[in-house]
Amino acid sequence: MASIIVDNQSHFPSESRPAKPTDALVAHVMGLVNDWRDVRNNAYSARWDGWYNTIRGKWTPDTKNKKRERSKLISPLSSMAVDLTVADIIEALIGRESLVDITDDVDDDEKKDMEVIRKRLLEDLYKDGIVRTLIDIVWNGTVYGTGIAKINIDVVDEVTPKVVDEIGKDGKTTKRLKKVVTERVKVFPAPVEPGQFVPDPSASNIDDMLGMGYEYKLPLHKIWKRQKAKTYFDHVHVSPMSGPEEGTENRQEEYTQSGVKTYAGITEYHGLVPTSMLNSSIANKGRAAPEGTDDHTSKKDMTEAVIVIANKVDLLRAIPNPSIMEDRAFVSYQHDTVPNRFWGRGVMEKGHHPQKASDAELRSRADSLAWINNPMLAGDLTKLPPRMNLNVWPGRFFGLKGDPGKSLQEFKFGDVNQSTFVQTQEFERMHQQATGAVDPAGIGQGVRDQATGATAINVSGITKRAKRTLFNVEGFMQTLIRRILWRKMQFEPDRYPLDIKFQVRGSMGMMARELEQMFLSQMFQNTDPQGQTHLLLLKAIFENSASPAREEILNDINEQLKPPSEEEQKRQEAVESAQQQLIIEDLQNKRADTALKLAMGDKNKAEALLKKIEADFKDDEMFLENLKVAIDRTTVENQERQTDLTERGLDIQNKKLDIESRKIDKDKKKDK
Repeated sequence: MASIIVDNQSHFPSESRPAKPTDALVAHVMGLVNDWRDVRNNAYSARWDGWYNTIRGKWTPDTKNKKRERSKLISPLSSMAVDLTVADIIEALIGRESLVDITDDVDDDEKKDMEVIRKRLLEDLYKDGIVRTLIDIVWNGTVYGTGIAKINIDVVDEVTPKVVDEIGKDGKTTKRLKKVVTERVKVFPAPVEPGQFVPDPSASNIDDMLGMGYEYKLPLHKIWKRQKAKTYFDHVHVSPMSGPEEGTENRQEEYTQSGVKTYAGITEYHGLVPTSMLNSSIANKGRAAPEGTDDHTSKKDMTEAVIVIANKVDLLRAIPNPSIMEDRAFVSYQHDTVPNRFWGRGVMEKGHHPQKASDAELRSRADSLAWINNPMLAGDLTKLPPRMNLNVWPGRFFGLKGDPGKSLQEFKFGDVNQSTFVQTQEFERMHQQATGAVDPAGIGQGVRDQATGATAINVSGITKRAKRTLFNVEGFMQTLIRRILWRKMQFEPDRYPLDIKFQVRGSMGMMARELEQMFLSQMFQNTDPQGQTHLLLLKAIFENSASPAREEILNDINEQLKPPSEEEQKRQEAVESAQQQLIIEDLQNKRADTALKLAMGDKNKAEALLKKIEADFKDDEMFLENLKVAIDRTTVENQERQTDLTERGLDIQNKKLDIESRKIDKDKKKDK
């Protein structure tokens, strides 16, 4: 807890500060804020302090896991998870050229004004340090579960260099650099730490709350400056803060000068207050109203107001909500949504138990090393001299009675269990599962087949979990930019034309736009470059882009898409008629060429068929000739066979006659 520093009143005027507020509005507001703060602190203060100490590596007695624990090591798991998560969200938010994109509503035909507004807004946001602010807001949201931003409005002197011509004594003109100071309305968001924000616990949305308090430290010289500028009531004497700071005290340092604080505690209330109390405080400028003049009986008539109170008692400012849209100056988002709760769930809450287990493992191992690494001796007291000093140092001599090996020996408790190293890795894996913050370098580990897309499947779960947070941040950015732009239009109408209806696209909107750009580019490549569809797709691509030359390119495309004049139309009709005639003639020529090619093809087919028939006829003639020759040969052969048969018949006849003749001769011889 922060120590209570008592102010040295001798450094300040003798006028003492009242112990309690005299203004009814201050009493009403502080009564609400005090009750709301108690509800917040009872539920979250100790947890926030523990998470902050863990991520900063700060050891406190509350972080001890065992009574006799001596090590003060803190595992870096949560710190690494926060760093990775913040880096991913910031890359999604500001990893592009444009932080956000602003487009006009559909019904507005004049869209050039929003182009000017978009460029000026981005220029002002980057000039006012939006990048650092977003990093702080996202860091708070990642650690504590809720990121909160307050939209501040301030008039600042902007110093710019200017080159001017100066005429010297000799009459020569020289160029010199001159400082030019101009006033500028500065509308910028500021990060709000959860310990500084006191919300109405009855609602989960800022716009639905009765009100909220914003408690912070403000140096006295800034308060005096605002009193001089009539921003605060100038008659109020503000003393330095005399008590401990509210909220998460051990995270806030005290700024002192000569032992005395040089700042005051400011409670800035935004919300509904009774109208009668507000009017009375404004009329009396924070002074106690005369008796009998206050009429605070009705609290049903409420007005949205901004109340600034110093040190819980001094009213510095009381005004109705200055925003023309009557929207509140606070915007918040939950890192991980908890339904029906204002405070969300952050990385530190998700990884709380793995972090505690890892801390206990590391500290237990470190404590055991003290017993293992330091040399110890065990000895026989009956053989040692009385009151012998057993401390060990190099070159030490021990005088013993008897064998030293039997009187003294080294004593060890054992070694560190190797399973503790495996347990540490398991705690790291559990922490990654709980928080969803995974080091990209280790994503591919454990994936067997990366060629089949297993790595993408492994990453898909991580991406889905990150999308939930990005959608919350998307809504936060849309609301934040919208309210900043409304205030820019209200307080800088010369630079920001009044166009209340517009659309804001954040990180997820940009992702959807990039996906749409991809599809448009694919269709653009598959269209006729000479057609109007090609130009329309090109126009759609540049309308969705954030290119610096978008406006010039769109103007050129619109010029090309304009309908032609009467002369140009006649000329275009003549050209189109000539082109159509050429197309018809070309088509007729193509048809004639096709018919000629078909006829030539038929002729070639007929000639080929004729040649084939002639060849077949010649083959038939050859066959018939061969057949005739074969018949003639067969006839000759038959005639030759017939001749042979005749000759054989004659031989047989002759032989028969010869036999008969011989028989006759034989008979004749017998007769004789």
